[in-house]
Amino acid sequence: MDLVKVVQDRCVERAHANTLVSCSRFQASMSPLGDADISRELSSAIPPDPDPDELHPGRDATTVLAGVECCFSACCDSGIPAGMRFFRSPTGGIAMLNPRLISASPTGDKTVATPGPKSRLVHWGYGLKCTTIFLAITLVLLTITSAEDKKPEPPKITSVEPVTLVPGFTGILKLRGFQLKTTQQFQFTDAPNIKVEVKDKKDPKDIPGMEKKDIGDSQVEIQLTVPADQPATSLTFTVQTEAGPTPPVKIDVLSAFTDEKEPNNGFREAQAIQIGQPVRGNINQDKDVDVFRFTAKAGEEYHCEVTAARALSLMDAALVLYDAKGAMLAQADDTKDLRDPIMDFTIPQDGQYFVAVTDAHDHGGEWHSYELLLQTKP
Repeated sequence: MDLVKVVQDRCVERAHANTLVSCSRFQASMSPLGDADISRELSSAIPPDPDPDELHPGRDATTVLAGVECCFSACCDSGIPAGMRFFRSPTGGIAMLNPRLISASPTGDKTVATPGPKSRLVHWGYGLKCTTIFLAITLVLLTITSAEDKKPEPPKITSVEPVTLVPGFTGILKLRGFQLKTTQQFQFTDAPNIKVEVKDKKDPKDIPGMEKKDIGDSQVEIQLTVPADQPATSLTFTVQTEAGPTPPVKIDVLSAFTDEKEPNNGFREAQAIQIGQPVRGNINQDKDVDVFRFTAKAGEEYHCEVTAARALSLMDAALVLYDAKGAMLAQADDTKDLRDPIMDFTIPQDGQYFVAVTDAHDHGGEWHSYELLLQTKP
C-alpha cells in the first residue's frame, strides 16, 4: 500500500483543493527536543538522523508528503490532532513540529509558515521506518475520523403523511426518514385489526428550502385498511428495517372531523367550521393559505391550535385571527417548547371571524398536512 498516496487522497477528500496550502518555503527555527509526551512515545522507534541538516529560516521544503505540503490545510486539521505536522528534512527524514502558535501568511502565490516562540522541533527521523510509523499513525486517525463522519443515520421516521387517520380509511400512509428503503415490516403495536402492507420503497423528492440530511433521504409507502368501527384513539407504530427498528411514532385516529376543502384561500372563500371539531387540512403548495370562518359572541374565550410538527408534518404552522372587516386581532407561531402554534383569544364583539392557517416559511406540498382545532375555553 502506498501510504503517502492514501494520506494524500484522504486529505483531498476532506477539503476542497484550494484549501491545500502551498509552502515551498518553510520558515523554521530549531530548538532542543521538546514536547516530551509525544517524543517518548515514538523516540524508541525513530533512529536519529546521521547527518542532521536543520531547516533554517528560508530553507526549501517542497517535498512535503508528496504534495500534501506541510499539512497546514484545513483537510488535515480535522483529522490530525495537535502535535502532528509532518515535513521532510532535506536529507530525506521526517520531522514533526509542534504546531502551537504556528501562523501562516501568504507571500505572493506561496505561503510562509512561521513557528511561534513556543513551537519546537520534536524529533528527526530518517528512512522508511520512520516514514511508515508516522504515516501509519496519520492514516489510522484519518480513517477513524472519516468513518465517524460517514456513519449512516440510524433508522428513523421524520415525516408522516397524512398526520391523522379516520375510521374506514383505505389508502396510503407515506413515511419519510432514514434507512426506510430497507423496510421489512410495518406494525401497529396496539391495533392488530388494521391491515397493513409494505408497498413502494424509494428515494423521496427534493423539497425546496429543506435538506435531506435533516428531513430524510428515503421513503416507504404503507397500504392501510382501517376498520370502520375503529375507535378514536392514539395509535403507535414502528418500522422494522435491515438496520433495526425505528423509534415508535404515534398517530391519532379521529372519529368526528371536517376535511379542509379548496378553494379556501381568502375571506370570500373561507370554509365554515364547527367549534370543537378537528379539521384535517394540508398546505398544498408554496404560499398556500387556508382560511376558515366561524361566528362568535362578545366575551367568549377560545383556544385554537394546530398539530403539525408534533405529528411529524414538515409544516412549520402559523395562525392568524381576523375580524369581519379583515383586521388582524391575534397571531401565533412557535411556542416556547413547540413548533406548532397555540392561540388563545377573547371575542371583542358579536360577529363573524376568520382563522388563517399558513406555513411560516411559505412552504407547502405533500408533507405539509395538519390538524386544526378551534374550541371554547372551559
